[in-house]
Amino acid sequence: MNKAINIQSVFPKHLFWGVKLEQLDADKDQGLIIPRALYMTNEKSFDDDIARLEIIYSSDEIIKNLKSTKERISNRVRNGGTPASHSPLPPIFPQIRMSENDNIDIMPHSKSWISARISWKMKVKELMRKRGIIPPSAKPIN
Repeated sequence: MNKAINIQSVFPKHLFWGVKLEQLDADKDQGLIIPRALYMTNEKSFDDDIARLEIIYSSDEIIKNLKSTKERISNRVRNGGTPASHSPLPPIFPQIRMSENDNIDIMPHSKSWISARISWKMKVKELMRKRGIIPPSAKPIN
């Protein structure tokens, strides 16, 4: 573990958008560096990304920062890596059951966006009427 190392020499610049890499301090900014280093990790790069982090930080520091981060991290990192991974990271949040991918799928038999919006507006107007509030009238488009 080498806290005096230059962050630019270990990690790609694109991981630290909105931050000047030359101003990052490995010790003070580990709450930003650790989650960002794993932000774009995948099955092929996971072990390499962890190895880069372990040049600077111990496994305990990595886990501690990932548990407390407000940065987005992938479910694979959250669940302890990939099945083929031999990394020392245990599952960080084993009590949270998450899907394998980060995609949100629309349920096939659910309402369309338009019908859900109309239904919601009708329910709001009905509630307003029950409480004695006159709902605003519809305004003409032209």
